[in-house]
Amino acid sequence: MECSLHPYPESGESIPFGTAFAFSLETATTVGYGLPVSSSAFFEPACDGIRAVIYFQMVLSMMFQAFLFSFFYGRLGRCESRGVQVLFSNKATLRRRKGDGRWVFEFRVYDSDPRHPLVEAHVRLYAIRQPRKVDKVYNVRPVTVEPLRLWKPNDDLGGVLLASVPTVVSHHVDIHSALNPRRRGIYYEDLGRSSVRHGDQVQTDLNLDEHVDGVSPDFSLSSCGMNLRELDSATGSRDGLRCDVCGETYNTRDNLAKHITFQKLLEKHDGVPVIGSHQELDVDTVLQNCSKGRDKELSSKELSGFIAGETEPYNAIEILVVLEAIEPLMSGTFQSMQSYTIEDIEFGAEFVHCFVANDDRSQCAAKMDFDLFHKTKRVSPESKLSAVPENDESHD
Repeated sequence: MECSLHPYPESGESIPFGTAFAFSLETATTVGYGLPVSSSAFFEPACDGIRAVIYFQMVLSMMFQAFLFSFFYGRLGRCESRGVQVLFSNKATLRRRKGDGRWVFEFRVYDSDPRHPLVEAHVRLYAIRQPRKVDKVYNVRPVTVEPLRLWKPNDDLGGVLLASVPTVVSHHVDIHSALNPRRRGIYYEDLGRSSVRHGDQVQTDLNLDEHVDGVSPDFSLSSCGMNLRELDSATGSRDGLRCDVCGETYNTRDNLAKHITFQKLLEKHDGVPVIGSHQELDVDTVLQNCSKGRDKELSSKELSGFIAGETEPYNAIEILVVLEAIEPLMSGTFQSMQSYTIEDIEFGAEFVHCFVANDDRSQCAAKMDFDLFHKTKRVSPESKLSAVPENDESHD
């Protein structure tokens, strides 16, 4: 027995193209009109119109099915609702860091569904500011959005965090921070310059934001418009200070002071004139001002007034938090946002620990205490410059 789709297999001829196309269409769409040898007009050579109508009908049907599948999958795969399960603290804090007294902005974040941990969760901060002055040409007040560098988690590593555990996110209000009213080295005025050249007068009329060579008169390198962190210089990641005499750059203040001391000895031995040399630099003043930092003199009143927009040239600052992560079930990316204004910031406070040990070890080693998630407590760092007196009372 010969197997063929031709009505007369013994003839050895092939079936016509129209019949073969009709059979292929029938097979692909699984409609089941029968075989070419059956009594069906679908396979007749004179019925090309029927085959064309059925072809376009099947194409339309498959496209409609694909659309329905993608539509329902897209609806099921939408992950915006997953962002509702990400909790942010009701309040943010601004406190002086223990040990060195530097200002730190902090808030807390937590994913309330730890059974399905978020993938690649990372956080970013932005300072949104609106200037008081109106653009005279277009009669508008442009809004500026400036990134805020993260201290914890380190944004050099992507700002990645484990959202299944309550995490305190920290921003160091340093020389480059948009939250600092004495931004970009203004608080390093007269950094060790002795009275040889300028007498006892301190130059306070310098615009430390405008330097062609990228360095300010206080030895601190200008950011030149880049979004930098002062901590990178302190940890040796980059040079943040430059000698105003020879142009040598250093990452720490101690190295700068050692350089000045050594050069003063050499210049004194070689008989170099004092004016214009390292000999007119006061190392003790350099160390004292640099190691402590004039930003420590930044009071909570000055800092809060700047964020509240009480000083020129900007209105109140709004701090925007953006947490971006991948939902593990549908692999969709979503964002969760929160913002803080001056009314939402507590000065001289830190968050109470809410991730505590579980006494019932039969269940888990640690547990999340939601009653403590939004609570803060007053702190007093080991510095007389503390903005708030010590107080053990916790509050929401």
